[in-house]
Amino acid sequence: MDSAKKKFIIFISVPIALILAAWIYDSLVSPNLFDDELVLQLDEKLKSDKDLSKYFSNFSLSKQDDPPTTYKEYKVYSYDVLTNGNEKFMKLSDKQKRNELGKVAEAIKTITEDSLIKCGEETFCSISEILVFDLNGKTGESDSFSITYDYYKSPTEYEMEVSYYDENSKFQTRTVSANESNVLSTYKENNKQPDLEIVEKSGNIDGKYIYVTGALKNNSDKTYSFIEVKVTYMDDNGKILDTDTTYVNSSDALLPNERKSFKLMTEMIGGVYSKYRIEVYDYNVGY
Repeated sequence: MDSAKKKFIIFISVPIALILAAWIYDSLVSPNLFDDELVLQLDEKLKSDKDLSKYFSNFSLSKQDDPPTTYKEYKVYSYDVLTNGNEKFMKLSDKQKRNELGKVAEAIKTITEDSLIKCGEETFCSISEILVFDLNGKTGESDSFSITYDYYKSPTEYEMEVSYYDENSKFQTRTVSANESNVLSTYKENNKQPDLEIVEKSGNIDGKYIYVTGALKNNSDKTYSFIEVKVTYMDDNGKILDTDTTYVNSSDALLPNERKSFKLMTEMIGGVYSKYRIEVYDYNVGY
């Protein structure tokens, strides 16, 4: 074979080899590359949330040791969100602690904007549990609090598991059940002004989302914290299509004659939500 033919063969073979290598990489290697950078960014974003920093510190994500599950043709790796509860958190009631864990879940939902997070071409990551550890770690007090994360749950739908060592140093667990809403009307009955009154409300549809805003006024001589409002969405005939909840405030109590605004963004599923109703769903009296 003369020199010219050899050069021609080399000239043709090299690009073909490069193209073949690129195809093998894209088809066999690239889809399996695991990159959890997006999910690991969650801890930094949670740390920067000023509302969460009132009760929690040192957010981190821990990849579970279990092998990935399968969703359709994709692999899904599970992560736990770990954090420490400070002294203020430990002084809260079980119900208030459960509400604060629900707020962490809501923050995650806002950051991720989906139940699964991309970790590669054919790989996803998901949040499994949110675990809070007692920063003081005192024997005889609750040592950890956890909820199983569910992207589609509202904060009050979570059950919290409390793990602790009793006075005999025996490990125990107990469950704090999901909320049962307090009975408190936000509507005027017999011309009597309600204690907590929805004084403003408006709704706006943008694409597949409906945005509901409003303001709540405290007409009583009491203070209220952890006020939660519930929005019920209906069609033109009044048939209930969906519900959603949000907190108006947390431990920053609403004082007598004060008012506070709120906003709720809900994805419309299966059609347009043409009507809605807002009501007070839950609250604590005092701080």
